[in-house]
Amino acid sequence: MEHCSQANDLFSSRNNYGAMAPLKEQERICRQLGNVKGVAISLANQSIILAKAGRVQEGLSKIEEAHQMAVKYGYAAVAAQIEPMLYAIRQAAEGSKQ
Repeated sequence: MEHCSQANDLFSSRNNYGAMAPLKEQERICRQLGNVKGVAISLANQSIILAKAGRVQEGLSKIEEAHQMAVKYGYAAVAAQIEPMLYAIRQAAEGSKQ
């Protein structure tokens, strides 16, 4: 996945917002193709970037959608990978409310 590689390169360079563009494109393409697993993975990756950029509530919304999709469509391995991220972002969201 070229988009994922580009996103990782951009994210590694601390260009969080630049990393979102290829992930949003990946999400759009996966939605068009009906690739639920790809959408869930893209949303999970977007959520990490958003949370690290201080946009925790947006990140929480995306990671929750990603997890719900993975569970609903039977991608147990993807759901299991998302769960620690979901927990961490939920914790960050609770901390930002206080």
